[in-house]
Amino acid sequence: MKIIFQIDGGIGKSVMATAVCRAIKAQYPQSKLIVITGYPEVFLCNPFVDRAFNHNNLSYFYEEHIEGQEVKMMVHNPYLETDFIMHRGHLIQIWCAMNGISYNGELPELFINERERAFYINQFGKFEKPIMVLQTNGGAASQQNKYSWSRDLPHSIAQYIVNQFANDYHVLHIRRDDQLALQNTIQVKSDFRAMAVLISISTKRLL
Repeated sequence: MKIIFQIDGGIGKSVMATAVCRAIKAQYPQSKLIVITGYPEVFLCNPFVDRAFNHNNLSYFYEEHIEGQEVKMMVHNPYLETDFIMHRGHLIQIWCAMNGISYNGELPELFINERERAFYINQFGKFEKPIMVLQTNGGAASQQNKYSWSRDLPHSIAQYIVNQFANDYHVLHIRRDDQLALQNTIQVKSDFRAMAVLISISTKRLL
C-alpha cells in the first residue's frame, strides 16, 4: 500500500510533520510513504519517507502513484481540527489522531549525513569563539510589514542581548537583507539544511 501524506503550510509545519512520518511508518511498516510538501528538503535522508514531492512538481502524480493502486490518503489540515483550535492537545498528537495513527511520543527530527554536515561546517568557516545563533524575525519576504509585534523580537532587546554575549561568542544572525541588522553580529543567509547544521554546532541559540 502507498500512503500519501500531504503537508500544507510553512517549513516549520513540515519539520513537525517528520514526527508524524515516523508514527505512520511504525503503524504501517510495509507501506510506502510518499510526502507532498512545499519543503521536500526537510525530508532528505529521512529513513521513514520513501519519496518527497514539491506541491509545484506533481505532473503525472495521479497516474504514477494513485491510479489503480492500493492507496491511503492523509491530506487533511490539522490546523482546522476542533481539538487544535481549542488547544486540547499538541499538534503532532492531533495530526496523528485525525489520520487514525497511534502516537507514541514521536518528535520532529532531521537527518543530516556526515558528508553534508562536513560540507556546511566548512562553508561557515572556523571560529575561534563558541557560536551563538540568533534569529529575530520570521515571515515571508513578500509580507508588507517586515516586523510583527506578535512574532518578532524587538530590535532594541535583540541588540542588548547581543551586546551581553559578543565578547565571548561569535554571534551569527540568521536574517534576510530586508530585515534589520544588529551590530557585532555576522549575517547568515543559506539554505534550510545549512541552517540546521549551524544550529547543531552552536553553543547558544535564541530563535
